[in-house]
Parts: sequence; C-alpha cells; structure tokens
Amino acid sequence: MSARAPWVVAALLVPVAVVLLLNLREKDYYDHGSLAPVDPFAAKDDPVLARLVPSAYAHPCPECGDCTHPVEVVENRRELSLRDHDGWYKLFWAADETYHYDDLVYLAAGLQNRSAREPRGRWFIRLRVGPARHGRVEAHRCREIPAEVTLDYALVAGEAPLAPLPVDGLPDAWRSWPVLAQEQILDGRLLHLGWRADAPVVRTAPCPCGKN
Repeated sequence: MSARAPWVVAALLVPVAVVLLLNLREKDYYDHGSLAPVDPFAAKDDPVLARLVPSAYAHPCPECGDCTHPVEVVENRRELSLRDHDGWYKLFWAADETYHYDDLVYLAAGLQNRSAREPRGRWFIRLRVGPARHGRVEAHRCREIPAEVTLDYALVAGEAPLAPLPVDGLPDAWRSWPVLAQEQILDGRLLHLGWRADAPVVRTAPCPCGKN
C-alpha cells in the first residue's frame, strides 16, 4: 500500500463527515405546519378573530339613549406560510419546502429553525354592523356609524416594532386594529411579528334607529 493511501482516504472521508455532521445538526421542527395549503378559517371557527372582534358596537343617541348594534363577520380569510430552505449539504434530496399555518404563533415557532425563510401572510376581514337592538321609536336623525369595515392585513416581520397607524372612521375601541403586534424570541434576539392593514376601508351610514 502506498504511504499516501491513508491521506487519500482521509481526504475523501472528511467531506463525508462534514456533510453528515451538518445534516445531524439541522433539526427541522415545523410543528402544526402543513405542506398542503391550509383552508382559510371560517369566521365561526376562528378563535383569533373571536378575541379581536366585539360582538356589538354601541354609541349614544339623542333619542334612544344608547344604540347597540350587532357586529357580523361577513368574510374572514387568513393565510400563513414560510419556506424551509435546505442547504447544499442535503445533496441529492435538497429541495425547498413551503409550510402553511393557520395561526401566527405556530409560524413564529417555525421561525426558530435555522432553515426557515420568508414568513408570509395575508388576513382579510370584512365586518358589517347590523340594525340597532331596541324597540320602535319615533323617526329622528342619529349619528353616522361604521356600517361596514374591511381590513386587508399583510404579515410584517422585523427587528423593530410596528408603528401605530391611526385611521379615521373607526370607533375608538377599534383604533388599534390596523396594526396587530406579536413578539417572539429568536436566536437570542427579539423578533417582532405583526399584521398591518395599510388601507382599511370604512363605509359609514346613518344609524337606522329612527326608521323602525
């Protein structure tokens, strides 16, 4: 056997050992993630939306005292995904995969993987304010109310918190809706995740309480 043979074998084994080590170190935990697109939640099944949207909207009225309107969720669609990027050491089975989620907290947990890339999301909500709940009253003029609200959110991820975004036409209790924030510790740093609706659409109409 040549004196150089052990060195040649070692030179061949070192890259193999490096590849094996890198593969063993990479632990992909994408719990609650699905490789197939997740159906957007129906409004009645969405616990996140249930915590956000009040069941009623109330306002003062010169004739009725207070008008209380039910808030109906007309449309609710939320989509979340991130990309699992495989490194060169995956060799022949290397291929990026996209994981889909139904809740932001699960996507945030998936971002703790070293291979996680490109968190993306969209959340579309449309709400309708119904007729006031009270008995018949004489015809009178009441205030303008937000009859329908449309929020089209995009997921934002970064090291800076989302800035507040005041929107005219939203009730005071709903003013925080254009920006919904969440924080996640990731590799020793604080990652800010949140939803931003840059152009909420608020359609107002006179309260119909005096038209019963």
